[in-house]
Amino acid sequence: MDEQEQVGIDRLVRLSFDTKTAVTLRVFGEFEDRKLSGVVVRIDRHLNQIKLAGGDEEEEWLRLSLILEAEEMDASELF
Repeated sequence: MDEQEQVGIDRLVRLSFDTKTAVTLRVFGEFEDRKLSGVVVRIDRHLNQIKLAGGDEEEEWLRLSLILEAEEMDASELF
């Protein structure tokens, strides 16, 4: 991934956290990539990870280095 793509991912992650905007993330998986949707509710820069809360009240910690793609989504799509 080039630096411009990483900056775009970081920007959307921060936007989601600051404004509670829903995002869809494509995350690297060992066997196949996963698509996860939700709102970033916590950013841990020390451990380089985020906590994503989905529409079903589940929360998941994700390493920033494993996020391959991020896109903004309409929050109504989440619930």
